[in-house]
Amino acid sequence: MMSGFRPIAAVFAACVLVASGSSGPWTKDPAQWTPNEAARILTDSPWAQLAAVKFDDPSQEEMELANAERAATTPPPANMGGPNGATDGKWDGGVGRMPRGGKPTLNVTLIWESAKPVQQALEKNGQSATSAELIAKDYVIAISGLVPAARKLSKTSAEDEQQALQDREHLLETVMAASRLLPRGRPPILPHDAKLDAETGTLRLYFPRSPDISLKDKEIDFVTRYGAMSVRGAFHLKEMSIQGQLEL
Repeated sequence: MMSGFRPIAAVFAACVLVASGSSGPWTKDPAQWTPNEAARILTDSPWAQLAAVKFDDPSQEEMELANAERAATTPPPANMGGPNGATDGKWDGGVGRMPRGGKPTLNVTLIWESAKPVQQALEKNGQSATSAELIAKDYVIAISGLVPAARKLSKTSAEDEQQALQDREHLLETVMAASRLLPRGRPPILPHDAKLDAETGTLRLYFPRSPDISLKDKEIDFVTRYGAMSVRGAFHLKEMSIQGQLEL
């Protein structure tokens, strides 16, 4: 009787692991990660996800943010979908315009970069990790693909450099003002800093670790906007835990 039970128990345990999202390379000793496994943690893991960009009218920015924050503190009505914003086809991202009769498509990668598994994966692949001092006080969310990498020019004038600096500062101010971490049933967490890696186009937003995020929050939404483009992603905290320790 016991011999028949063990295979069933093993299959059940395996199903639980798969269902909980805990069967990836992040469950292994980081020293055993292959480069491909480390890359997966940075692209397809509980800490990294593809998010579809929504194109809408930038004049509705305040309304969209208000709706997102309201959704974080109020249960959504049954059978109600989210608002569909309108767009005129003009948007800033360097990818293209909306074709007639349709909407442009663009995916970006959202990474909870301050999480320990992500930092270990960056080091495994020879990339720069965030300083321990910064991680101790901030949650760091990285966005890749929303802003195009800067084109390298053979010659730049002082005027061009000044304009580029002003454009970068405006971009960071705009994105910071439109970004939120939204714990369910609690006030939003606002970023206090933002940085842009001009060579790669990677945006990084820095959110204070106070108030704390815990497993009781269950899920954290991230929202931001750049011009006519808005992005929303959901991070499931149970899946972001290793051996019962929440890694953010």
